Amino acid sequence: KEHHFVSEALPDMVSNIENKVEGIYYLGFATCPWCIELTPVMEDVASELNVSIHYLNVRDDAWKTNKLADRIMAFEETLPASATKSEGYVPYLIVIDKDGNIKTHLGTVDGHEPSKAKMTEDQVNFLTIRLKEMFKTVTPNA
Repeated sequence: KEHHFVSEALPDMVSNIENKVEGIYYLGFATCPWCIELTPVMEDVASELNVSIHYLNVRDDAWKTNKLADRIMAFEETLPASATKSEGYVPYLIVIDKDGNIKTHLGTVDGHEPSKAKMTEDQVNFLTIRLKEMFKTVTPNA
């Protein structure tokens, strides 16, 4: 199975978000319980739609040294009231289409608590549908 996660310099990816460059941007870290549950679902959807996910590791040293969290928070202030803001929490997805329209998603699904249980099949299906709706707005890889 092809891996659809792309890692680039964190400051560059944050600049792309600020400049509304088309793409799927995923903020998370390796040991985050919600991220662990979300990642395989994202990978399946990205694989099906042939899109790349730009991974921003919020535990990377460059995240802190470049004060990137502050820049993401400032970016969130520009989002419409209807958009879900991360308020510093992950996993957080920012999907920007070719016209600069933005969709966001925080966590996995409402009521999911990874420390208590893995997502149910219904929750995975619901999340898959939600991610497909978001990811299909991005141009597929050539």
